[in-house]
Amino acid sequence: MVSLQRQLTATKNKLRDRAQYSQWELPLEPSTLGSSIDLENGEFYVVGLTRPAAMTGLFQSLSGGGTIPPITAIAPNIAHYKSWDIQMIFSPKNSLTALTPRIIRVYVLSLRNETAQDTLANTGGMNSAGLNAATAGVYTHVTNSDGGLPTLVKFNPAAYKIHAYREFTLANIVQETAQPLEDEDVPITNTTDALKRCRIRLKSNIKIKPPQGTWREMTEPEIMPTDRRYLVVHVGGWAADQDNQVHMDTNIVCTMRETN
Repeated sequence: MVSLQRQLTATKNKLRDRAQYSQWELPLEPSTLGSSIDLENGEFYVVGLTRPAAMTGLFQSLSGGGTIPPITAIAPNIAHYKSWDIQMIFSPKNSLTALTPRIIRVYVLSLRNETAQDTLANTGGMNSAGLNAATAGVYTHVTNSDGGLPTLVKFNPAAYKIHAYREFTLANIVQETAQPLEDEDVPITNTTDALKRCRIRLKSNIKIKPPQGTWREMTEPEIMPTDRRYLVVHVGGWAADQDNQVHMDTNIVCTMRETN
């Protein structure tokens, strides 16, 4: 019995030694945006966090020459999402013109098992356009601020699980309506209100494995609906400031554990 236990322990140690960790950078959606976007007033913006084929290698995922190893027949075909490190900076699109107060909400969501398929079907596969066009009161309930944008957000708890949440206000003037002459606005003169930094660290142990090929070739639809994660940003508040918007810069890195 002791001998069998030793054999099992030795086997586990060998399997553990075969695993390797790697880090990957994830772009926004669509991927052509890279890491920056001007957010639409009063709307949701959605980024799928489980899109292996869209990721770019960093750190331990690179070879000695600083390049991503090519996908081969012996490349790892099983991976675990161990964590996401999501860094965001929010600033006025144009810092030289008025930005009335914007209330920004940031979420990391997943889908509930019982309703995941219906949620995907009725939100365009959980993309920005689909979530914004979804029937009001079914998946989200949003009410307006006084004289302003859709601002106060509630997600249907039967459809979504919230893993992380942040909320803050961004503005470079005090009043809710900008004056025709910028010199008449009451400015905010500190970077605490005119620039916001947000960071979310999320741990996970989600396992992904394709039916063929490697995990690096997988797209979001190939991952189980309840294993997917979404970064959702909503901009509310007041927008009576000509054409200014909230600009978002990101640095999204996930750590994977790869095995065969």
